[in-house]
Amino acid sequence: MPLFSGRCYSNIKLIGKTAIVTGCNTGIGKETVLDFYKRGAKVIMACRNIDKAEAAKTDIENTCKDLPEKGKLVVEKCDLSSMSSVREFTKKILKSEPHINILVNNAGVMMCPKGVTEDGFEIQLGTNHLAHFLLTMLLLPCIRNSTPARIVTVSSRAHTRYDINFDDLNYETRRYNSAEAYSQSKLANVLFSRELAAKLKAHNIEGVNTYSLHPGVIRTELGRHMDEVLFKGARRIIGVLFYPFFKTPVLGAQTTIYCAVDEKCANETGLYYSDCVVTTPDRKALNDEYAKKLWEKSVELVRLGDFDPFTAVHSGAATGVAPNRGDLKDVLGVIGVTESDWRPVVVEPAVDAAVAVAHVTTGVVARELAPSKDADIVTGGTRYDADPYLKLLLRHSGNFRKKVTSIFVKNLN
Repeated sequence: MPLFSGRCYSNIKLIGKTAIVTGCNTGIGKETVLDFYKRGAKVIMACRNIDKAEAAKTDIENTCKDLPEKGKLVVEKCDLSSMSSVREFTKKILKSEPHINILVNNAGVMMCPKGVTEDGFEIQLGTNHLAHFLLTMLLLPCIRNSTPARIVTVSSRAHTRYDINFDDLNYETRRYNSAEAYSQSKLANVLFSRELAAKLKAHNIEGVNTYSLHPGVIRTELGRHMDEVLFKGARRIIGVLFYPFFKTPVLGAQTTIYCAVDEKCANETGLYYSDCVVTTPDRKALNDEYAKKLWEKSVELVRLGDFDPFTAVHSGAATGVAPNRGDLKDVLGVIGVTESDWRPVVVEPAVDAAVAVAHVTTGVVARELAPSKDADIVTGGTRYDADPYLKLLLRHSGNFRKKVTSIFVKNLN
C-alpha cells in the first residue's frame, strides 16, 4: 500500500439521485457503485458482462443488507466496444430515467494485444475514449436537466507518456504499440473532460461539472493482458516488484468518489485530479486547440451527425403534461397513476427562470415539489393554484411509491 493515498471524507447522501457507472463488476468501478449505493443513490451498473455484473450487484447488496438507508442497483448491458450497444443502452436509459445526476466513465482496457472494436476503432481508443464520448453526448440532455450534475472520467497518469497521432489513430500505417495506444486513449480522456467543460460554459449551461482523474496504480484485472503484450509472467513479476506501491480497489476508487460527490469540488470543472486534489496534467492535455481537434474528430468517428447535446431537449421519462383540469385526481389519472403511486422530486428552473419542471420519481420528500406555495401548476395552457395540491401531496407523502412522469410548475415570484 502506498504511504499516502487521498480519501473522500464527505458524508453527503445521494438519496433521490441517479448515478451511472460503466465497467463496474470489479475493481474501482465496483467500489464506486458500493459507495454510491451506501449513500442512497439509484446506481445503474453499465457493464458488458451481465452475469458478472449481476454477481457484483448481489455481492454489494449482501454487503449492505443491514444498512438502514441504501439505494437501488440496476444492471444494464453496455458493451463499450460496440457503438450500437452504447446507443441501445442510452435509448433505454433515456426512456426510463427522468434524471441522471452522476455519470462515471470508468470502464477501460489496458495494454491489449492489437485489435479493433466492432466499429473498426483501435480497441483501447474505441473503448476508453470514443464509446464514453458517445455515451456522454447522448445522455447530456438528461444530465443538463438534472443539475447539479457531475460527469467523471477516469483517466491515468499514463496520459503523459505519448501523444495522439491524429493521422493514424487506428495504427493502420505504423507498428502497433499497446502502451502508446493506452496512453493515447487516456490523454483523450483528459482532453475530452476539459473541452466538455469549455463547451458547457460556451453554451451558458450551469450546474453540470466535469472531472478527469488518475486513480493510482491499483491491484485490479486491468493489467490482465500484460503477459500477452510483454512476455509470459510479466504481470506476476510487475506485481511482486511494485506491490508496495499498489492501491487496493477501495483506495483506488477514492478520487472518483471525491469528484462525484464531495462538496469541496462542487464549483470546480474541467480539472484533473489525483489523490483527491487538483493536479496539473501533462502540457499536451492543456492544449486547447488539441482538445478542439480531438472533439471534432470524435464527433465524426462516432457519427453524432446533426445531434447537438447542448441544445437537445430530453423527452424521455420526464415528459408527460397534466390535462386541462383542476383536480389532482384528474391529473394523476391522465398520467396513469394514483395518489399512492405519485412522488415529486426537486423542481429545476428552466433557462428563462420562469418555468420549472418537477420530475416524479422515488426518494424525495413532497415539500420539494415547488419553490414556493405561490407556484402554479400549468396544464394544457391553463394555470392552477399549486397550494392545495401541495397540501394534498404532503398529506399522502408517507405512502408515495414508484412512478416516473412529470408535470409543469410555473413560479410566479
